[in-house]
Amino acid sequence: MTDAIIAEDSALLSEQIKRFGLRDAAIIKLTVKDNLGRSIVDWQREAHSKKTDVSKFSESVKQDDRLVGRVDLVLDLGPLEQEVTDRVIESLVALTIALLLVNLSVSLLIYRLAVAPLQRIDQQVHRMRTMETSKPLSLLGAREFENVAAAIDSFAHQTQVQREKDLSHQEELRTLNDAYFRFVPRQFLAYLKRSSITEIMAGDHTARNITVLFCDIRSFTGYSQRIGAQDTFDFINEFLNRLGPVVRQNSGFIDKYIGDSIMALFESPSDGLRGAVGLIKALEEFNAERRELGKEQIKVGIGLNTGDVMLGIIGESQRLEGTVIGDAVNLAARLESLTKKYKVPVLFSAATLEAV
Repeated sequence: MTDAIIAEDSALLSEQIKRFGLRDAAIIKLTVKDNLGRSIVDWQREAHSKKTDVSKFSESVKQDDRLVGRVDLVLDLGPLEQEVTDRVIESLVALTIALLLVNLSVSLLIYRLAVAPLQRIDQQVHRMRTMETSKPLSLLGAREFENVAAAIDSFAHQTQVQREKDLSHQEELRTLNDAYFRFVPRQFLAYLKRSSITEIMAGDHTARNITVLFCDIRSFTGYSQRIGAQDTFDFINEFLNRLGPVVRQNSGFIDKYIGDSIMALFESPSDGLRGAVGLIKALEEFNAERRELGKEQIKVGIGLNTGDVMLGIIGESQRLEGTVIGDAVNLAARLESLTKKYKVPVLFSAATLEAV
């Protein structure tokens, strides 16, 4: 019975010792006695350095107000202080790591909810500014960011649609300008110091010294009656397709078509003469092709004159036309008519000869 009591008391005392939570290195001497004063544990460290900082600890162990035993300890506070220090350091390190993790988590959260959305907004605005194709924004964050993303996406879409309309409109304007220039040559606008046909007005004019060239098909009336209306238009367009490029190649431009005749202008009289020679050569090639097809040969008369003219816009608000007016123009037309009398393809005035 006594052994059982001792065993029971020993178990309780053992639990009491564990409750202290002390390291073995801190215990110099340990004595445990039961309630009868009998020694259950009497342990002393065999070799230990003498510490000046030594503390004794004693505690009675009770259960249900019954004395179970007594525990006496002699402790070396040095290891305890080191243990406390180690635990404090461990706690500080753990706290520091925890704070770093919290800081990193907060930083990542801020980046995800604020910085990243702002960066994507900046990229979207850059794409809009540089006219790149915009992609829908996807912002995971505050509702305000989502609202901003929706607004930017809507604006980007509208901008893209408007940009496409503008490009289409610009292309349409380029096409329209090119079409206008087929009616009013660019050189004519350049003489008037106008960059666009929308800038010209009735009465715009300028005085120039230029070379005027008239070219007319001989016996065209009878020929057109023989071939009919449709073939006449086909013939004129084919004929003019041969002559127009020659005029442009010699730095001139066709001011107007007068039935089967053309009126061309040249800045330089030398260019005008080269243009006249080029027209004759183009006509020879044209007739060679017609001979092979068994078609009638074509003859022309060309007159040139150099002098001062008034170049400008005539007409009214609903119908305008560019033209040149002056005696130099009339003389060029008369010289073209005289080619019939003298039976030559080209006549030019003394003014043109002197200017050359």
